[in-house]
Amino acid sequence: STLTLRKIVHEECEKSGQLLRSFNDNNQHDAAEFLSSMIEHWSKNSPRTKEALFGGLSQKTMFCLNSNCNKSQPLQMEELSEIIPVEFTGFTLETCIEQFFSPEEIERQCEHCESKRCTQVTTFVQEPETLIIQLNRFKYNQVDERVIKIHDSLLFPNEVTLPSGSSFKLVATVNHSGESADTGHYTCLVVNQNSGSCFLVDDTSVFPSETTDEDISQQVYLLFY
Repeated sequence: STLTLRKIVHEECEKSGQLLRSFNDNNQHDAAEFLSSMIEHWSKNSPRTKEALFGGLSQKTMFCLNSNCNKSQPLQMEELSEIIPVEFTGFTLETCIEQFFSPEEIERQCEHCESKRCTQVTTFVQEPETLIIQLNRFKYNQVDERVIKIHDSLLFPNEVTLPSGSSFKLVATVNHSGESADTGHYTCLVVNQNSGSCFLVDDTSVFPSETTDEDISQQVYLLFY
């Protein structure tokens, strides 16, 4: 049902020399990778639209753990990725977001002393208009030497709040059923922002749905807010 769109994105990837991104076939492809490529090539002709929808800035700040120093060091600001990957932490999206913004201990030399024990914190300097969150459901298993899927359930709210206090309302989810990224089936749940009613998109079929977060808690992969 997406062959025409796949062909267009595939051709744009070839023009850009991204030869490893091959979408013009009947194989299953990772939805996040495809969406990233689609946004990238679409935005070449509409850079202002991309900036309006997904534009944002993030910044990491390093905090020295040496008790005799305790200095902080802001690092260079970066453009925020259109798709923000988060790790599974707990059973709700809120805990995953909390973990994303929590201090992470790293090994990096402090510019004020010789200590290499630091924590690093990510903040959004400029928040995007549209928030796309990718749950890291697919992990490489070194024992089996293959990518496996995490089937853990994750409940997600109709509205998420970032540490800054900004709130985002749920617009849609992309859900994956199957055992791996290159097998299975994708569906999409779309929320009508006026009525609050939901519609399930399954290939070329679109129909009203009473699906809840519990129903797709083991399938939800991408969330649009």
